Parts: sequence; C-alpha cells; structure tokens
Amino acid sequence: MPNPHWKSLFYKGQSMYPTFRFSDLLQIAPYNGKRIRCGDVVIFNSPKNGEKIAHRVVSLDVERIKTAGDNNNKTDEWFLKASNILGRVVYVKRKNRIRKVYGGRRGLVYLTFIKAKRIVKRGIFCLLRPSYRWLSRIGIFKQMLPYRRKMRFLIFNRPGGKEVQIVIKNQMVAKKILGSEKNYVRRPFRLFVNDLLSDETKLKSIH
Repeated sequence: MPNPHWKSLFYKGQSMYPTFRFSDLLQIAPYNGKRIRCGDVVIFNSPKNGEKIAHRVVSLDVERIKTAGDNNNKTDEWFLKASNILGRVVYVKRKNRIRKVYGGRRGLVYLTFIKAKRIVKRGIFCLLRPSYRWLSRIGIFKQMLPYRRKMRFLIFNRPGGKEVQIVIKNQMVAKKILGSEKNYVRRPFRLFVNDLLSDETKLKSIH
C-alpha cells in the first residue's frame, strides 16, 4: 500500500493514457539506490521547460535512459541520467480506487498490450473515418452528449500560447492552443465538441 512519506503528484496531460488519466493522483517512491529498470514509470523534470513528467523507461544503458509516454508513438527527444530521475510511480489513485503501477518486465508486457490494442482500434477507426468526419461537421450529436452541461474548461499557459482544455468528469477530452488551427480531440468526442473548438471568440472569453 502507499507509504505516507512518499511524494504525490496530480497527473495532467494525455501522453500516458490509458495508464493515467487527467487528475489521477500518482504516488511516487524514491529509488534509494535501487536499480532503474526498463518498464518502470518514472518522474523527472523536463529538460525543455522544467515541468514534471511521468513517462515509462523504454531503454537504458550504463549512462543513458530513454523514456516515452505510453500514448506516444515516438520516444522522448532527450536522454536522461539516473540523477535526473526523481522517483518511480508505484500507485495511482483514481477517485476512491488505488491501483498498483507495475514496472520492469510486467510494465513492458502491459505496454505491449495497450499498443497492440491501439493498433486494432486505429484500424477500425480508419474504416469509419469518413462517416466520423461527416457527422462531426454537421453536429447532429452535439446536444446529445449527457455530460455537455457538465463540461469544464481549463486554461494553461504554454510556450505556444494559451491552451484551453475541455474536461468531462475529470477526463480531458479535447485541447486547443488559442490562435492555432490545430487541436486534439479524443475519439469519439469530436462529434460533440467540434463546434466549441471552432468558436475562438467563446474560448477566449473563458477565464
């Protein structure tokens, strides 16, 4: 069970989905001289902006550690050293449920499973993509989302500008940098929030 002396960190972002979800509480244990293993989920400060990141170790040697998010197709652009690692994630709390986060070989097996599952889902989506895009454009489902009135909008300052995130039941379903045409929407939520992302005036009015 979690140790009260371990550090905790609220997770935000999408790079570790579905292992972690927005607002999950991560329990972080120090290594205290123990060996860092391939497959561990570790916490470190981003070499780019200093923000704390939770990613999985995907390869390592004596001097270099390579990490990647479970939801990312590419590994992180940097190499880390053991001294850069702040600790490993051993438990995650979501609402009232506490789940163990496995590392090492079990962590790699889990990673292989979710990546295989993602490939299958991507293949199915490719077949349905034309219909999905057409339905999201005409917006006939936007009032049918039962949680639409429960949407929350969060704003974060990013290097590229202000980022607006749409959250439903503590799960981020969409995000957009204001002034940019690019956005991210989890399937199938584009059917319901496409009109909100295209309304820059409304997004800019959020405080």
